[in-house]
Amino acid sequence: MQESSTVVTLDLLIRIHVRTIIDISGVASEIGWSPGSIRNAISAGTFPIKSFLLGGRRMFYLADVAEYIDLQRRGGTASGCVQHMDKKGHRAKIEVAA
Repeated sequence: MQESSTVVTLDLLIRIHVRTIIDISGVASEIGWSPGSIRNAISAGTFPIKSFLLGGRRMFYLADVAEYIDLQRRGGTASGCVQHMDKKGHRAKIEVAA
């Protein structure tokens, strides 16, 4: 069931963006972060979606974005990431696991 949910989300994202890769502004619009916050999180090594450089531009595979969206919908974290809780039990931040 988990895999089919990601496939549905991926299919919807491909219909919206037409390509299988998108830039920071596309990711920002899909997950509700600002492009600057994404850049800061990437620089800090805490952004939960894998990215790569293509011609000097930061790009993301739609499959990775879809997986992140589905994990957030289920309340999980992306693979390779650890989510910490603050003293009151609220989600504090996500860090990349070493």
